[in-house]
Amino acid sequence: KKNYSNAKPMKKLLMVLEAGDALPSGIVRGLIYKDLFAQKGYTVRYISRIPPWLVRAAQNQRGFFSNAKKKGGKNLFKKILGLFYFFLDRRIVRAARGSDVVYLAKVRSAGLIRDLRRKTSARLVYDLGDAIWLRGRNSNRFFDTDDFDEILRAVDAVTADNEITAAYARKFNRCVVPIPDYPQLDLFDRQRAASSPKK
Repeated sequence: KKNYSNAKPMKKLLMVLEAGDALPSGIVRGLIYKDLFAQKGYTVRYISRIPPWLVRAAQNQRGFFSNAKKKGGKNLFKKILGLFYFFLDRRIVRAARGSDVVYLAKVRSAGLIRDLRRKTSARLVYDLGDAIWLRGRNSNRFFDTDDFDEILRAVDAVTADNEITAAYARKFNRCVVPIPDYPQLDLFDRQRAASSPKK
């Protein structure tokens, strides 16, 4: 860890989202705080590791990527994704050089975090939004558990969505803060106002 004892107040934040607003985590673990950051005087830049349009295209059941996957084109999609990661991760590191804090919301790359640690002086905060270390549907699809534990060790702090994920993170990092997901009540209220009482 780096020594930040004489650091100036931190006002420049780089928020790295795995896929912008294309995934729920990008909204409730990142974008939902946009107005709050502005009120508090923070300069926040948002960057997605994967372009949201690419994620939406992959999720489209009738789209090109869905058909390609059915025909055995999974490797093609992985190669396209790998190219985006290659170029966008370098862009993230460049942007981080002028930031006080880099907040990584569910970013699935130990390599990117190693680069950020090596090439920037920014404090690194990792958001652990799910119990992704557990074996199951999502486990080990994107990185080995060893890589994931390395991420938790390498960053300056970890935020977690509940006490269970926080307890796991504390095995590897002393600075862990639980921040529950917040429901978007303003969107609910707008939808309710626009709907008829029958709906």
